[in-house]
Amino acid sequence: MHGNSVPPASSNYGEAVDGPWVFGMVEQRDDGLNDFRCFQVARRDRATLRPIIEANIAEGTTIMSDEWRAYRGLEGWGMGYTHLTVNHSENFVDPDTRADTQRVERCWFTLKLKVLKLRHGYRSVRELEGLLAECWWRGLHPRAFAFQ
Repeated sequence: MHGNSVPPASSNYGEAVDGPWVFGMVEQRDDGLNDFRCFQVARRDRATLRPIIEANIAEGTTIMSDEWRAYRGLEGWGMGYTHLTVNHSENFVDPDTRADTQRVERCWFTLKLKVLKLRHGYRSVRELEGLLAECWWRGLHPRAFAFQ
């Protein structure tokens, strides 16, 4: 571990997960609620993620992300995006731009807690899709009653 508690990029830390990839994005709305959208994807490459990003993120938006290679070149996609990145092998917050991924990391934590710990995983791809939709809905309706 480095002095700022970020493991070296070469350590490939974390547990391997057997199952589909989930791609997500979050926007803090003007009312303070998080619009956290998640999508089950077969791959994490640019060809897969670009259409999702373009369909869900408005033109001219400032996007903060890690330096995953599929996000490279966002500013040149013709959508007017400003792309700020944080290199997690060095910092959690970029010291120059103040870019961070803390909001989306917090949303991931909540989703993983719900799916992995409270529900003990999921039984089917369809159930996972439902859980992702529920997570999005609950983020926008935090005082709503539980689904039955």
